[in-house]
Amino acid sequence: MPKKYKVFRNDCIILFFVILAMLMRYISFENVFYRSAADVIRPLIYIGMIFLWKESIKRRIFIKSVRFYITSITILMIFWMILRTMRAIFFDDYFIRRMLWYSYYIPMLFIPLLGLFFGIYLGKSERYRPPEYLKFLWIPTCILCILVLTNDIHQTVFSFGSNKIWTSKNYKYEIMYFVVLFFNIIYPILTLSITVKKSKLPNKKILILPNIAMLTLIIYIIIYVVNVGQLWIIRDVTVKICLFIMVIIESCIRSKLIQSNDNYEELFKSCHFPIKILNKYYETVYNTKADMYIEKKYIKEAIKEPILLNRNIKVNAMPIDAGYVVWLDNLSKMNLLLDKLNILKGQLLERNILLRAEIELEERKSRVEEKNKIIEKIMSENISSLAKMNNILEKNAKPDIEVLKRLCILGAYVKRKCNLLLLSYDNENILSKELEYCIRESMDSISKCNINCKFTSECNEIIPINHIIVLYDLFEDVVECMLSTFSDFIVDIFSKNDDLYVSMKLVYNMGNIPLKEYANQVLNNEKFKDMGGVYALDYIENEVHITMCILK
Repeated sequence: MPKKYKVFRNDCIILFFVILAMLMRYISFENVFYRSAADVIRPLIYIGMIFLWKESIKRRIFIKSVRFYITSITILMIFWMILRTMRAIFFDDYFIRRMLWYSYYIPMLFIPLLGLFFGIYLGKSERYRPPEYLKFLWIPTCILCILVLTNDIHQTVFSFGSNKIWTSKNYKYEIMYFVVLFFNIIYPILTLSITVKKSKLPNKKILILPNIAMLTLIIYIIIYVVNVGQLWIIRDVTVKICLFIMVIIESCIRSKLIQSNDNYEELFKSCHFPIKILNKYYETVYNTKADMYIEKKYIKEAIKEPILLNRNIKVNAMPIDAGYVVWLDNLSKMNLLLDKLNILKGQLLERNILLRAEIELEERKSRVEEKNKIIEKIMSENISSLAKMNNILEKNAKPDIEVLKRLCILGAYVKRKCNLLLLSYDNENILSKELEYCIRESMDSISKCNINCKFTSECNEIIPINHIIVLYDLFEDVVECMLSTFSDFIVDIFSKNDDLYVSMKLVYNMGNIPLKEYANQVLNNEKFKDMGGVYALDYIENEVHITMCILK
């Protein structure tokens, strides 16, 4: 049977029972048994109808918050109907009848509030969360409810004057009653305004139904409050308000202001995605246009975890209420993309190998070029010393011991100079110990020339390596120029005020002291001056004192 006929059939059944219950209310039965039976059957019809509607709401509404508000309203409606029925039973006990009358205001206060919360959710998605400040609306409602239930103590809602018997037929309204009345009217009005606002959505002509139902309920409440002429229409107010509430909520659901699962059939008919809903016996209940057949064994496996029917089709399934949902994923586009990515990956790997080979070749080339630069610099810095060694060898085809000693001094200098040049490529500043090592090795070579040598060093500062190279060059110039004339050689390296000093003392035999102008010419080094170098030259009898320093 098509869905619309099922809905129409159910609406007709509900309407039949409502009319039946109303006829039982307005038709007077002379027979006491019939009248008593009607008084029992009538509330059972309403309570049963509200209960069944509540169960359908729980099945149809999947948004938890909305389902909570609507089911809470239905529970309050059932509670209200039970209170109404019980009040008709207790004829003689005025206290119980009065307490039941006060209890009417529990649903009368909380149903409008829950209706307002329900209205806020109209047209909202499942992920919508209302503002936190709305929770404060519970406070006045709870306070008013407590005031009504405790009215016998303070009589600020209803007062009974000097009457000995307090009943609902003999009372006056007090100030708090009008506050209760205000909240009973303002909440439905706010809900109506929200519904009207939501009805302005485009292509939503059907939304006029909830607006009419809500407006009719408000008019009915106003008529009930003013009690115009004891009209028959205001009789049985509990039933009529409950019916209005059911009509309002149901119209909102059918208007699609509240999301429900009633429209699965329409949704599946318009959907081209391969998906179906099965019952618990794995029989198809809803199916899309993209019809698909999957064996039961594959569905059972897919419920545990997704499975592949082939490389391009994946079966997914999961349990739902009273059945299962099954859908297919088409992986062909993803697989095509993966194939392209794999091809691209292979190309990138090949290119990466070529790039690595090019990088390694460039690194080797740069290392060779760097080595060549180092060699060129070493050769250029030591070319004069190497030329001296070559001239000595050319002049002395058979060098004697003295010539070899001089070559030894030059060789030690060249060796240590090369070491300093290599260090300069990786370091701008080094320990002054390196100068100590250089001079110590040169002093060892000088001592082999029958010259008394003494060397001391007390320094361990970090200084620019260029300063060490220049000081060592100047030391070597002094040694080479004055080697043949002095007999004793004393060298001391020390630091003062973070400056490095090299002090040399040369002792000569009388008559062999070089001219002061010659010594100044040796020490007057341009590179030494450019770096801020200074020296002191003193002649004391047969001794020459030289102190060199590069100031920071």
